[in-house]
Amino acid sequence: MADAVRGSDRSLKPEARLELAGSLEARQQYDDALLAYYRAIIEAQRQSRWLDTASTPPALLDRVTRAMRFVKAGRRRAFVSVLEPIYARYGREALHRFDDTYEHEAWNRGLQTRVVLIIDVWNPHLTVAERNAVAALVEAMGDFNRAAGI
Repeated sequence: MADAVRGSDRSLKPEARLELAGSLEARQQYDDALLAYYRAIIEAQRQSRWLDTASTPPALLDRVTRAMRFVKAGRRRAFVSVLEPIYARYGREALHRFDDTYEHEAWNRGLQTRVVLIIDVWNPHLTVAERNAVAALVEAMGDFNRAAGI
């Protein structure tokens, strides 16, 4: 999976990375495409680009929109696969509350910086299954971001 960010492509601009991701996807290298799309989006958004239709060039809008959908679906699949061993051990019902309350994304597609205060507090009411799921997802998210070069 990390091949998408190895070697000479570390200096690619987001547009070039978007092209790379499309090529990887066309070659059915979906894991590498996911990382390349994700990194392209993150790098562009750090430059206040690709935040919305106003900050995305019309010629790129369809490809950027597709990339965002690809990343959303791919990350969801990746994180669900992390939960599979926990589902197998504890059953899906054990994580029902967890699935409904934890799974979400937040994007700032505005032009102004949004500051979010995140207080990391362990919920003492989580079951063993929920604690294991949170720990597995946090680890997977870190691994995903490192693999994408973020």
